[in-house]
Order: sequence, then structure tokens, then C-alpha cells
Amino acid sequence: MPIVAITALKTIGVYMQKFTGLEYLLIDIANNFGLDKEPWDKRIQWVKDNDKDLESFKNKADSPCMYAASVDALRAVQRGEPIGYGISLDATASGTQWLAILTGDKQAAELCNVINIGSRADSYTIVFNHMKEKCGNLGMVTRDQVKKAIMTSLYGSKAKPKELFPKAIEQFEETMSEMMPEVWELNKFLSGPAWNPTANEYTWVLPDNFHVHIKVKDLVEHTINFDSVDYKFYTKVQKPTDTGRSLGANLIHSLDGMIVREMVTRCNFGSEVQRVKDILNNSLMCRGTEEDNQMVNTLWNLYKETGFLSARILKYLYSDSIELINKEPIKKLVDSLPTKSFEILPIHDCFRILPNYGNDLRQQYINLMYEVSKSNLLNYLLKQIGIEATWIKPYDLSEAILNSEYALS
Repeated sequence: MPIVAITALKTIGVYMQKFTGLEYLLIDIANNFGLDKEPWDKRIQWVKDNDKDLESFKNKADSPCMYAASVDALRAVQRGEPIGYGISLDATASGTQWLAILTGDKQAAELCNVINIGSRADSYTIVFNHMKEKCGNLGMVTRDQVKKAIMTSLYGSKAKPKELFPKAIEQFEETMSEMMPEVWELNKFLSGPAWNPTANEYTWVLPDNFHVHIKVKDLVEHTINFDSVDYKFYTKVQKPTDTGRSLGANLIHSLDGMIVREMVTRCNFGSEVQRVKDILNNSLMCRGTEEDNQMVNTLWNLYKETGFLSARILKYLYSDSIELINKEPIKKLVDSLPTKSFEILPIHDCFRILPNYGNDLRQQYINLMYEVSKSNLLNYLLKQIGIEATWIKPYDLSEAILNSEYALS
């Protein structure tokens, strides 16, 4: 694993663009039509330019039903009616995003909009163009093939990329190594040397105290005799295997899950946030249970180990338990939350909300990217699966992440 000096990145100097609820609705219409890879202003302007004819474009839209629903919502707004329509904001290649953040991979972070490069990057198209140059006359390569190969290879698959590029697998792997070097290095490590041939289970605990248990299973052959004929069948049983390629996928999927839980907790919070604010301001005295104190201790110890403070801790903080910990990180966490709670409907890395909360949603996602970048989460996870070596990030992405523009777009 790479051991190199950390380099801090300079930021572009502007923070996230903000939009009104109406503008987010226009962006949603453009996204549903198929313009989600365009800059924000072009999406908004396209809807304004075609306002009178939007209904006629339904059959040309990438998502016709979603497009029609979003246009109907706009018409209701134009009539002065309240709407309950939820816009969708989706992460751009979330698996690559979190791998880039964990490893400090500047190139990968630029590809998937973790870092603002001044435009909306399309990682699959950029990698596709790079690979096409490498392949030359080795055969036709399509963007869709490259997308499938990237997605599957970063989850440990070697078979799918070989199936897609039987004549150009070396060019694909070279492209990945050049375009996202740290991410690819971690991927190769988790798909090979990290595997423990004596383990029949992998377990780890995430900063929000979510416990992951992954059983190692292998096929076992059985024989049954029927009417003097032997028949073979196979069952999967829990047992160690010499090799395995599932560690990377399971680690990143578990992190994906934690991010969704944190997004919901930080956006759709309850009365606990006001309670913690009042306790911090010395305007409220209230005691929790012994179970509350135990959970605060657990989550705080996980924070000390990982450098990532889960917002779940707010649910268990009372006047007595808050004295067990350092209040400063709690103040920063509370201050970073939206001023008003709002409902959020996640589908993996796509988040659906009412249009008025678009700015808050995007800011919370940026906050989480920043906090994971500042954390020691990767080494903490590697240690739990039995890897004692240390991964040192070549770049400190944290300050540049604060200027992220299209991570959720």
C-alpha cells in the first residue's frame, strides 16, 4: 500500500451554488429529460426556454413518467397551488466517490465530482475516452461497456471486465490505474492480498455502531444415489476459502449504508437536536438512562478511533451523559445541521426531498464527504479485517471538498 506524503489541495474559492425551490424543480425536470450531465444553469435555462412546450417532450425524455410528473408539479406551482412533489438528487458514481475520499485519490475525486473542477464531470465518459485512445484497433469500445466494467471491477469482479473486453483487458486495467491510481491500488489489494484464507467470517463496526457480519461461504459437493444412479449437487456452507474478492464490495457497501443513515439522521431529525442545543446553552437540565450513557460512551469511543462522529449520538445525549465527553465536537455537529428538519426518502445514493430543501440536502452530503475525508476510517476498517499496514493518503481532499458542486446532481 502507498506510503507517501500528504499534499493539501487548493480550492477553487467558491462554495456550493444555492438555488430556490422553484429552480430545483426546473433542475429536476431537466434531469428527468436527460440533461443531468449539463451544468446547473443550462438545465434551468432549457426548461425556461421550452416552458410552453414541455408536455410535448415527454416521449423524448430519458424517464418519461418522472418527467411528466415533474412538469405537472411545475404547472401546479405556476397556478399558485402547493405541491407535495419530491425532487431527486443522485450521487455521481457514489462507489468511486467514497473510495476516492477514503484513499485521498485526487484524480478519482475530480472524475466523480467530489472536487469541483468548474464543470459537471462524467467519470464514465472521461474514462471511456481515455480507454478508446489506448485501444486503437483492438475493437469497438462503448461508454456503456466501460461503465459496467468500472462498476463491477471496483466491487472485485475480474470476470465481467474480461467478458466485456476480451481483447483489451490490459488496456482497461492500465486506464483504471492511470485515471484513479489510489482507488485502483486499494481495489487490487482488497481483491487479493487482503484475503485471509483461514477466516470463515469477516466482521467490523462502523462509526454509528452498526455491526457488519459477512460469512465466508464455499460450495460443497454432495452425491445422492437414486435408482442406482449417482447424482451430484452442491450447497453453500460457511467455511474458509483460499481466495475471495468480496471484501472491497462489502466494505464500500457498508459505508454506503452508513452514509444513507447519517443523511436521514442529519436531515430528518427530531426534538433531540433542540434538547442538545438547550443543554449546551445551559438552559435545560435533564437526565438520561444508563442505556443512554452506555451508547454515548460507545459512539464517542468509535469517534476517537475513527475520527468520524456519528449524528446518532445526539439521540442519547442528556445533561449527565454530555459531561462524559468533549462538548466542542458536539457543538460543531449541531451547528452544521439544517435549521429545519425535513423528510428525506433515500433509494441507495439517490435522495428525494421537497424542492425547498435542495440546498440543505446537498450541504449535508458535502459535510459527510468532508468528515469522512478528515477521518481515519479506511485504516480503522482495514485493521478490523486483520490488516495492520497503514494507508497514507497522498492528498488531503478535505478543504477542496467544501467547494464540491456536483457530487449530488
